[in-house]
Amino acid sequence: MIFAANELKNIGGGIIVVKNQKVLASIQLEIGGLITGRDSKEVISDLNKLHEAVNEIAPDINFNPFLTLSFLSLPVIPTLKITDKGLFAVTKFQFIESAT
Repeated sequence: MIFAANELKNIGGGIIVVKNQKVLASIQLEIGGLITGRDSKEVISDLNKLHEAVNEIAPDINFNPFLTLSFLSLPVIPTLKITDKGLFAVTKFQFIESAT
């Protein structure tokens, strides 16, 4: 997990698929870790590579992991969200203490 986080830092934010300390695919989302100013053809190519990499690791999943993670971490969509600062309750607009 630390390897993946460091690689994300190196590319300036985005999405990355890692297996055994090796980057299988990535997409750079340099604007807030959410969007890019790159050409759409490059982005589509990178997204296809990401999906192929996930299929290599987990061929039996039946959902889009990138869409799921994107919505899970976006704190403006209710109710509980995961942020870099912890769990956030959108409806209460406050962070929630979690047991460690």
